[in-house]
Amino acid sequence: MTDPPDRPRWRCVAEPEVLDLLLAEGWAWERDAPGARQAAAAALARLRAAGLGWAPGAGGPLYDPVEVAALLRREGRAGREALFTGRVLPFGRRNLRDLAGEGPGEGPPDWSRHPAGRVVSVTLRRRFPADALPPGRPARLRLPAPLPGPGVSGLVVEVLEQPAGAPPATLSPGRMEVRLDAPAEAVLALRATARLAPLLRGALPPEPLPAEAAALHLRPDEGFIRVTPAIAALAAAAGAGPPRQVAQAIWRATLARLQVEPIHYAEVDAAAPGEWVLARGAADCQLVSALLVALFRARGIPARLVGGVLPYPRAPSRHYWAEAHLDGAWHPFDAIARDLDDDGRVPAWHDAFAGQVEPRLVTERHPRLFTGAPGVPMPPGWLMLRRLTGDGAAVRHVEAGTRRLLYEEEIAVTLGDLMPG
Repeated sequence: MTDPPDRPRWRCVAEPEVLDLLLAEGWAWERDAPGARQAAAAALARLRAAGLGWAPGAGGPLYDPVEVAALLRREGRAGREALFTGRVLPFGRRNLRDLAGEGPGEGPPDWSRHPAGRVVSVTLRRRFPADALPPGRPARLRLPAPLPGPGVSGLVVEVLEQPAGAPPATLSPGRMEVRLDAPAEAVLALRATARLAPLLRGALPPEPLPAEAAALHLRPDEGFIRVTPAIAALAAAAGAGPPRQVAQAIWRATLARLQVEPIHYAEVDAAAPGEWVLARGAADCQLVSALLVALFRARGIPARLVGGVLPYPRAPSRHYWAEAHLDGAWHPFDAIARDLDDDGRVPAWHDAFAGQVEPRLVTERHPRLFTGAPGVPMPPGWLMLRRLTGDGAAVRHVEAGTRRLLYEEEIAVTLGDLMPG
């Protein structure tokens, strides 16, 4: 791949914030480990030696965090970067095993031992600076809110913070929303508590799909879901068979040719996002999931894009995956498996997220239930700067080039005891 002509504008992040990103990747389980920042700096130096690009800045080199994270994964999958093989991979697996009450290990956790899941409390918070809001006109600010559904019981949502003097926040499926009449710094926060259970293969709750809903989930054109002739041809290559067999073939073929890594959305071909992903050979969780949905739909399998929160206390994050309607139930398919199977070297992870997922807090089920835009004008190019916090993780969304803050999102998770089966 060659650098896009506007690559210099992405390289605007100084080393301290890049080290925060690397610490979030590899040290969430050892936040206060002596020498962690020095070790992250050494890893950054190795990535530079491996070809990581940078731009000169007044205080030192400036980096593109997407380039950093992508090269870290590529070097790691090739066995050349110890931060990935020795920390990122084991850390990702440990998150899942910890959620299931299991200790460190190489394979997936056995959720059949804990089918009732556990009580989870998730706090979501967004801060919007006044200068990011549209000047001279009202603004509608939004925060993701959890949805009821399979695997969720006893859901309680509390509004924790909203701007003083603003009308009361409204809670609706998938979102908390506040209207501001004039630009001012604003904070929105909520806490959601529920018992979250895993969705297990062979025990998925039935959910009949009426003809109208099936047609909705077969649409060939929906956001990043585009069933183009090239996507239809690729889906046809999955061969004949019953829908479940076809879906499995599509899943395995897609994971075999793609990696999951950050991207710049300004570079995506909006007319053919799936083809852009395939040509690049990698994309983030949202675009890989949208591609899976398009491939399923191309074979007449109703499918949808789902988003939510991975409730890992050490490193919670927002995430996307696909769901396909098979045999009267929604079956999840999550490309996070590609982050954990070590390029196929640990096969147990490869299908660990095909037809089942661990407990999650769902905030979006497209196309009907979604959070929508955050409420601030988003420039054509923006970056996400991730860091660990005292009780979770935070992501600053900044404009590329200027690094102007657009909004910051924080997630914190508290786990209750595992429920008896």
